[in-house]
Amino acid sequence: GLEPLKIVDKEKGTKTWYFVRLDDDTFYVFDTFKSEEDRNKHIEGDIPNAVAAKAQLFFPLEVKKVDVILSAEPKK
Repeated sequence: GLEPLKIVDKEKGTKTWYFVRLDDDTFYVFDTFKSEEDRNKHIEGDIPNAVAAKAQLFFPLEVKKVDVILSAEPKK
């Protein structure tokens, strides 16, 4: 399968995608989308296969949808 970043790079509706480590055994993916439709396309698209190919990093997998209440981006 394709690497997750290559897939995300092709998704026009994915604004940001982060893969972070909390500790040696706990990893998270946090991503943001332009719309609910874009989020659903991401979850239902090629990402599940890419994640399964990297099972040692992503499992056990728990998907939670959250809403960002406030955010800030650096001024350019």
